[in-house]
Amino acid sequence: MEKYLFEIIIPARNPTEVLLESVDSLAAQSFKDFRVTLSDNHSMVGLDFFERAVAVLKSSGISCRTIRPMRELGRVEHWNWACQQAESVWIKPLFAGDSLLPSSMAKFQDAITVHPDISFFFSPYIYCSDGQETSPTHFPWAGINSADKMREVVIKYGMQFGPPSGVLFTKELFVNLGGFAPGLPITADCLLFCRMAAHSGAYGFAEPLFRFNIHGARFSKSLPSKRKETLAETWNYRMSLLYYAWTQGWNLHLIPFAKGMLRDTLRSF
Repeated sequence: MEKYLFEIIIPARNPTEVLLESVDSLAAQSFKDFRVTLSDNHSMVGLDFFERAVAVLKSSGISCRTIRPMRELGRVEHWNWACQQAESVWIKPLFAGDSLLPSSMAKFQDAITVHPDISFFFSPYIYCSDGQETSPTHFPWAGINSADKMREVVIKYGMQFGPPSGVLFTKELFVNLGGFAPGLPITADCLLFCRMAAHSGAYGFAEPLFRFNIHGARFSKSLPSKRKETLAETWNYRMSLLYYAWTQGWNLHLIPFAKGMLRDTLRSF
């Protein structure tokens, strides 16, 4: 089997037409030397969308495959399993419904060439809800950041790196850090990405590379109405990050950390 440098992982269960929006954005990439892995978490409906997605990719000359775990998994467990099946050096997660801008993979390719010591990359995004786009997000830590710098900012600010669709990381880093935390279904990505950045340093793009699409089938669409659950898990995530920092011997900045916790609490009301 031919090996690829990049592997785009799209885990899904009971997919809808939004899966095709993601796939269409991959077919439109200016750089197409990557493989797409569609992971079906034992879907009961929507199997035709997997078939249509494969047809679109193959017609665009993009390598793809469909995989399925032995049994139905929880959402986070499925993400872990799908990423563990990657056979490429770099993993690019993509939520069904999110879409990459046409030059995204080319820019990732350029970035890993210019910054060979970095194992984690992230980008801002364009937020879309009900088909309407808003102004792009912007991260203040664009550019190259050392592991020491990342340790400082993730503790001080509880730094988040956006949705999984905006990051790129090596499979080696993913495996070494143990993947997503199954006990944190809402914030597992936040915790893992903070640990990745603090472990290897990070490169942040200044411009958006994808569209973050809120749609009816998306887990995060229901979060604003579940403030108590979201707040409780945010606290768990921040405390998990603090515990990890302590076990790793980071320099802890407890006052800024406490202010961040207070800020998260006030935002929930």
